[in-house]
Amino acid sequence: MFHRCCKALERVSIRNMHFNDYRYKDFKQNLLIKFVRNAPPSLHWFRSDLTPDNMTMLRMERPGIELLN
Repeated sequence: MFHRCCKALERVSIRNMHFNDYRYKDFKQNLLIKFVRNAPPSLHWFRSDLTPDNMTMLRMERPGIELLN
């Protein structure tokens, strides 16, 4: 999402992301997970609507990022 515009992201908040269809809940979670996994090493803080299970998984993969809801 931001990989083309900035290589020095430090803090990102993507909360209350909405789609017009309720069926996109899993798609939204997958999109947020993919963003964190592909974020530059400079990212240290990320706030989103990730589920607690997904946050736990990402904390193990990227311990340098503070994940918040």
